[in-house]
Amino acid sequence: MDLNNYLQDISEISGYLWQRGWAEGNAGNISFNMSDIIDSDRIDVKSLPVFKLNKKLNSLKGAYIWVTGAGVRMRDLSKDTVNLSLIVNILNNGLSYRVIKFSDYQRKSGKSVPVLLPDIKPTSELPAHLAIHNYIKENNLKEKIILHTHPTELIALTQIKGLKSEKIINNIIWGMHTENKIVLPGGIGLVPHTLPGSDKIAGLTIKAFEKHKVVIWEKHGCIAIGENFSTVFDIIDTLTKSVKIFFMCRSAGYNAEGLSRKQINELCKHFPA
Repeated sequence: MDLNNYLQDISEISGYLWQRGWAEGNAGNISFNMSDIIDSDRIDVKSLPVFKLNKKLNSLKGAYIWVTGAGVRMRDLSKDTVNLSLIVNILNNGLSYRVIKFSDYQRKSGKSVPVLLPDIKPTSELPAHLAIHNYIKENNLKEKIILHTHPTELIALTQIKGLKSEKIINNIIWGMHTENKIVLPGGIGLVPHTLPGSDKIAGLTIKAFEKHKVVIWEKHGCIAIGENFSTVFDIIDTLTKSVKIFFMCRSAGYNAEGLSRKQINELCKHFPA
């Protein structure tokens, strides 16, 4: 895929997030490691100010990470992806970064000299995104996309005290809809409520990503990784449908039957994590 393909995917997916009701206001953020497709010769980074990182990112030295801007609405991002996003360039010391105005990089004619947009900064979840990208690179994983969004049903699920465990939630998502064992054979991880945008939530999420591709943040939303935008969206979409089925049965006055343990074990044999 080239850069334009990624931009088209971001435009499409951000629109879906808004339509699903998963991106109220400026909720949610997206990033992807674009180091392998960027033309660094088109960027004069030396003219840009340097910002410090809280932690050294050894595996992201020199990397270019596309991120959504802070306060950007997904419904707006779908219409103007270029001007509402930025590129974060990690310096070779792994301890600092520069922010590149994306629209300047996109210019076709002449050598562009990017400048900071006065009214836009990287997403407030930048520490978590960068830490996860560093983990992905450090472990030579194929994933390069990170998507954080606020699916209503997943947030509601973590409001119910008796359901707040990985085991229970995974039994729900596998039991309500057979497709989830195929799409998410490893299930989901669960991170207890933690301050958004902090190094702590980044560390807990990375730990969960050692076994899972999707992590639910209690009373907040979820975050997922994947090789392309469509795959990441599909995983969250399928996961959320199971939880919606669960709540639909409850709202109708019934306890959802779900797949039996034998049926789930049979799926596990055919679709191992």
